[in-house]
Order: sequence, then C-alpha cells, then structure tokens
Amino acid sequence: MESRNQVFRVSGLSKALSEEIRIRILLCLQGGPLSLNHFVDIFELAPSTLSKHLHILEYVGLAVSIRQGRWRLYQWPGEGGDKTVLSLLKWLAESVSDDPVLQADSARRAVAVQTNPAPALKTDVTRVLFLCTGNSCRSQMAEALLRSKGDRRFEAASAGVAPRDIPPLTLEVMKEIGID
Repeated sequence: MESRNQVFRVSGLSKALSEEIRIRILLCLQGGPLSLNHFVDIFELAPSTLSKHLHILEYVGLAVSIRQGRWRLYQWPGEGGDKTVLSLLKWLAESVSDDPVLQADSARRAVAVQTNPAPALKTDVTRVLFLCTGNSCRSQMAEALLRSKGDRRFEAASAGVAPRDIPPLTLEVMKEIGID
C-alpha cells in the first residue's frame, strides 16, 4: 500500500506541473514570496484563474501560503519540506533557467514587486535608526521604546552627530515607565 501512495503522490505532482502557467508561477516564487496581486501584474491573467492555479500548487505541496493580515503570500516550501518536492523544484529551476519566457517573467516579477509591495513576512526584521544631534535624549528614548514595544520585528539603534551623556531626567522618565 505504501508504494501506491508514493506513486499516487508523484502522479499528483506530475499533474500539477502539466500546465505551463503553473511552472512559470513556481519559478517566479523562486525569488521569494509573492501575493496574488503580484501574479496578476506578472501574467496579466484574471485573479480567479491565478488563484485556481495557486490552489493546485499548494494542494500538492509545491507551494505554501502564509497569512499576513488580509494578505496571502505564496512561496516555495522551506528546508523542512517534503524531500521529493524540494528535489523536484530544484530540478525544475535548473532545467529551464535559460528559457527566454522565464527570463521575461523574472523581469516582470521585479517590476511587480517594486510597484506593488506586499507586506513583510512576520519573520522579517525591520531595522530602524533614530538619528539626532546629541543622541542623549529623544533618540535614546525612541530606541528604548521601540525595543520594548516593537516585539522582535524591529531592530532599533540610535546615533548622534555629536553624542553627549544622557541627562538624568531622561533616565528618570524612562524608569517611570519601566524601561531601562
């Protein structure tokens, strides 16, 4: 029974790759996560058509989706994914890397990502630099507040053109709200 399940799985993967557009979608995902809006910009197809293809790719495990608020971002499975799928994706990318259609898709992908940015993944870290003249009061407070309230999504730092010592009142105000 186990071998039939493997054959059934490989058959499903083969069927999913039987449409040219699905191969093109998968290879666009090689560059990182994309939303349905990106695919509409890249392929100039109806959202419902692209959604159907993405659903098929996701159903067989060739793509995964991640919810970001009201957005759904699609990407390749991660390192811990099905070894058959990961090998197949690697083989696919190597087999057609110099195809002119895919190179044109890649160019349209770059434009779509620039003109229609999707939200950052929760695992992405946003770096914030607070810059002021003395780096002694406001920038230090802003850095501490962001570190405290910004979860792990932010990496905060502060700097100044002519740094000075932090005034005691600044330390006292921050202590009042429980931030060192």
